[in-house]
Amino acid sequence: MSLSQSEQQQLRALISQRRWACLATCDDKQPNGAMVAYAVAPDSGGLLIYISRMSLHTRQLLTNPFACLVISEAEIPDSDPQTLFRVAVHGHVAIITRDDIRFAAAQHAYCHRLPDSARLFGFADFVLFELQVHEVRVIAGFGRAVNVSGENFSALFREPVSR
Repeated sequence: MSLSQSEQQQLRALISQRRWACLATCDDKQPNGAMVAYAVAPDSGGLLIYISRMSLHTRQLLTNPFACLVISEAEIPDSDPQTLFRVAVHGHVAIITRDDIRFAAAQHAYCHRLPDSARLFGFADFVLFELQVHEVRVIAGFGRAVNVSGENFSALFREPVSR
């Protein structure tokens, strides 16, 4: 089963328009969920996360780079939340260091999407991660679930936006 053209557009819009998601991480002792801001990485279709080393989820990612970012449509009062379009983006994170050629573009993309975060790039304890997507589980409403490969997901963000 694959996503319809309409569902592909809905997926792209969801990822591009939302900025806040639940990051799921794990170490050998416990799982952890934390709300984090994210932005789409330029040219790769990965997702950028900029978080402090003081956070449990950052320490878990530094030990075990596998993660899941869960993103959902906004809930509408008095409607069934099980019908919301939502995704679980599975993959592993890679650190983009300040001396990496991609850092400036990634920082620009992140700050463009999240302007108030610019000041955080002055803090030495923060780490810029790129979630490199392996697979995306798309829930396109009640009873409609589709797995999308990381390559197909990333391709959605490398293609020009059709108008």
